[in-house]
Amino acid sequence: ADHVNDIAIALRNNMLTTDPTDRQQQVAAVLAAREAAVADLARLERSATLPRERELLAQLRAAHVRYAEGQDHLLELVRTSTLEAARTYMYDQVRAMLDRYKRLIAQQIALQSEEANANAASAHATYVATRAILIGLSVAALIIAALLSYLITHSVTRPVAQALKVANTVAAGDLSSTI
Repeated sequence: ADHVNDIAIALRNNMLTTDPTDRQQQVAAVLAAREAAVADLARLERSATLPRERELLAQLRAAHVRYAEGQDHLLELVRTSTLEAARTYMYDQVRAMLDRYKRLIAQQIALQSEEANANAASAHATYVATRAILIGLSVAALIIAALLSYLITHSVTRPVAQALKVANTVAAGDLSSTI
C-alpha cells in the first residue's frame, strides 16, 4: 500500500511542479514505486495457496495494470502541458482506479489477517493437544516407573525377608528350618 501512496503523491507532485527536472524526478518516483508494487504482487502470488487468495490477486493484478495505464496517460497529459485535461483525467479517472486498487489491497490485507488468525488458532489447538498428550504420557511413565520400582523392590526384599526369618529361627535354636 505504501508504493501505491508513493505513486499517487508523485503523480500529484508531477502535476503541481513546473520545473522539468522535478517532473523527471516525479516520473522516476512513479516508475520506481510501480516496480516495487509489481514485486510485492509477485511475492503475494508465490505465497497464495487458497482459491479466494488467487481470485483476489487476479483482481488486484488487473487493477494494478489499469492503474498503471492511467498513470501513463496522466503523465503523458502533463508532459504535453495540457494540465487542465490532466487534472480532469486525474479526478474523473485515475482517482477511481486508485480507489478500486486500494480497496482490493485492503481486502487482501483483511484476508491475510483472517488466515493468520486461523493459523494461529490451529497452532494453539495443536499446542494444547500436544501438551495434553505429553502430560498423559508423563503420568503413564510415572505409573509404570512406580510399578516397576515396587516389583523390583519386592523381588529383592522377599528373599531377604525369608532369609532373615530362617536366620532368626536358627538363632532361636530350631535347626529344622528349610532355606
